[in-house]
Amino acid sequence: MKNSGILLAVGFVFIAMFPMIQQPEKGEVRPSILAGSWYAAGKDELRQEVQSYLKNSPPANFYNELLALIVPHAGYQYSGLAAAYGYVTINDQTITRVVILAPTHRYPIQGCSILKVAYYQTPLGMVEVDQEVCRQLLEKKLFSTVSAAHKEEHSIEIQLPFLQETITNSFKIVPILVGDIGSEDYQTIADALKPVIDDTTLLVVSSDFTHYGSRFGYQPFAKEKPENLAENLRQLNFGAAEPIINMDFDAFIDYQKKTGITVCGYRPIGILLKLLPADSYGMLRCYYTSADITKTGNYSDSVSYCTICFTRGRELLNNDEKGTLLRLTRQTLETYLQSKNFPQVSLNDYNITPKLMERTGVFVSIYKNGELRGCIGYIQGRVPLYQGVMENTVNAATRDTRFKPMTHEEAKDVHLEISVMTPLRKVQNIKEIQVGTHGLYLVKGNQSGLLLPQVATRYGWDRLTFLKQVSLKAGLSEDAWQQGAEIYVFKAQVFEEQREPKSP
Repeated sequence: MKNSGILLAVGFVFIAMFPMIQQPEKGEVRPSILAGSWYAAGKDELRQEVQSYLKNSPPANFYNELLALIVPHAGYQYSGLAAAYGYVTINDQTITRVVILAPTHRYPIQGCSILKVAYYQTPLGMVEVDQEVCRQLLEKKLFSTVSAAHKEEHSIEIQLPFLQETITNSFKIVPILVGDIGSEDYQTIADALKPVIDDTTLLVVSSDFTHYGSRFGYQPFAKEKPENLAENLRQLNFGAAEPIINMDFDAFIDYQKKTGITVCGYRPIGILLKLLPADSYGMLRCYYTSADITKTGNYSDSVSYCTICFTRGRELLNNDEKGTLLRLTRQTLETYLQSKNFPQVSLNDYNITPKLMERTGVFVSIYKNGELRGCIGYIQGRVPLYQGVMENTVNAATRDTRFKPMTHEEAKDVHLEISVMTPLRKVQNIKEIQVGTHGLYLVKGNQSGLLLPQVATRYGWDRLTFLKQVSLKAGLSEDAWQQGAEIYVFKAQVFEEQREPKSP
């Protein structure tokens, strides 16, 4: 009896010191409506399902902060792989808030609706809602709570298991359903959202692309030959993806009106385009249709899925940083040509800033008497930027097979130029190529070629000439770009040594 009393007393102390965790009330939780149908019902099974898609998605070849994703919202057997292509890019980034913009499918609403709950539930656990932010938004114009719209809607919940599996820290969500809005409302909604978006906020737009077939009431290619349908759908979807990637709100909305394309989340996408910073960088990560997944070849009744991600554009180097790289380039050139050694670099003496430590693609070009004398670089960031500049100064001077290696005596007669690249973005339509802004990188088989943006400007090339020239640069025929080639674009910050004034 004494022992029992002791145990009872100890138990009492334990409860007093560590009260039981308060469970949310039933009314505070939006329960899962998709478990066991759109995705697996069990916790372990769902985790395994999500992880299998993530493991089959290639990592992104960019290093900058992820700002936003456009991902599909069908059942995982159809859209899981496409969604994974987006969520895998989170890559251990610290995200404390996720704003989800999603369309309504079954219950029409005006403006935006936010459900007044504390949690959304999935088999993986509770996802906390940022109630304070939601309260602030509900005080704004065009925001309200239409509970009936959330009852059977899948477009928000379908994103949650991927967020739970890819965000490694605790986070809250701001789940917003977007209904019918007018042309002026996009900006109004974006202005309401901007104050709650900070450096640890991720924007997620939940949207499928073209719903094609009689059951969707959309058959713009009904009179076309069936064998052309897959390509026609591809071009239709890429026609919508192009202005999205280029963050051209007007062009995207005009395209939707002109084609009637059944992108169910086109309004949330429009809001996103009003929210993204001007220096954002967009890229298409994945495209396929439900017919590709089922392997039936029946594109006449199919849904298309696109995954698009936006990263923060690389912050431009300031004048001091550009000067540092140019000094390093010049000293490296002269030291190596004289001694075959790289100069010793003190990070403090050279004021190597954090931006100069980033890993990014960079090319060094050498000119003599106005003509190219050597040009080599790294397409992607292999080493810190300052180190890449030094290595490619030597490469351009001594290893460009188009020219004889430079001598030390030549160093005083050459002019140096540096091109710091943005990440590569694969193009689906050559109309995406902006001559004078984009450089080109072409890959076909085992051969590849790259031309910097300034090359097209220097020679006055148009888009087709640029494509022909990059094909030739790859050692291929000038029409090689037309079939079987992968074409990438990139931008570059280009700066050069100050030229000596010419004698009159």
